[in-house]
Amino acid sequence: MQKNVPSGNFVTVDGKLIFTKTNQEQGRIDLLSYDMATNTVTNFCKDATCDHVSDTCIAGRVESNLEFFNGEVYGKSEQKAGRVMKLNDGRFEPLINGGVSHFFHGRDDLFVATTDSSLVVFEDGNQQNSRTLIEEYTGYWEAICDDYLYYQYGGIHRLNLSEEGAEPETLIENADYITDGKYLYYAKYGDGLLYRCQMDGSNPEQITDRPVLVASWNFDKDYFYFRYYTDNNMTNADSHDIYRFPKDDPTKIEKLVEFPVPVYQIYMLEPDADEMIVISISEENNTENAVYYVSKTGSRVDLLGY
Repeated sequence: MQKNVPSGNFVTVDGKLIFTKTNQEQGRIDLLSYDMATNTVTNFCKDATCDHVSDTCIAGRVESNLEFFNGEVYGKSEQKAGRVMKLNDGRFEPLINGGVSHFFHGRDDLFVATTDSSLVVFEDGNQQNSRTLIEEYTGYWEAICDDYLYYQYGGIHRLNLSEEGAEPETLIENADYITDGKYLYYAKYGDGLLYRCQMDGSNPEQITDRPVLVASWNFDKDYFYFRYYTDNNMTNADSHDIYRFPKDDPTKIEKLVEFPVPVYQIYMLEPDADEMIVISISEENNTENAVYYVSKTGSRVDLLGY
């Protein structure tokens, strides 16, 4: 689960990590490549003469929404034009041309949230076989589990994809969420405490007695990861600490690592991966700062140099 708006900033391909990062000097978002063996970062496009914004660049102007699905890599280019791009033989090429706010895959279908606020499904990813699922759609943080589409917008909602003409239902109001397909993990607006419940919204249970930072939480096959959010302060004393608990026993919360800088977001690469990505936040202006490659044992914290 790559949690952002839109989801997805990191994918692994052929032993390298591909990710997006804001280039402050050029005022654009670059597509970068991290070699995990040598701890080096380069542009995805290795052509030294390329400006990385032209149509000839192999990066395809991909700026967000990186996704790995069924062995293929996708990304979204040009935030205003909004195109779904697919990686073919080392080059990102257009799959859906224009009108894309964000996208995601589920089952074998491609789902596109459009710039005019509707949700369209391309069955089997076929551009000639599309239909509108929701006419007025402003959701995000989507996940498809057991033929239900779950999404976030002012609360947790779901849509039965197997029922023709189904209407979205609200499971929990006024909450942010993430799901591993077995539980909905959520924090209510107001108290910010971490809860979880069944996939239909039943049997809620409180996990933490302190607010958590929604932007930070994530999960892998066995654990749920997060940081606390004390006094609505992004860089408070406990902002350096990453915690986790086993999903089969959320009472066993443990501190995994004390980070050198305040933690902002945690990304998971693969369910069984031994490493994760951590984005820090600046103590000076609360803006996204550096990228770290971190072992899940907490023994390795590598700053990505670029």
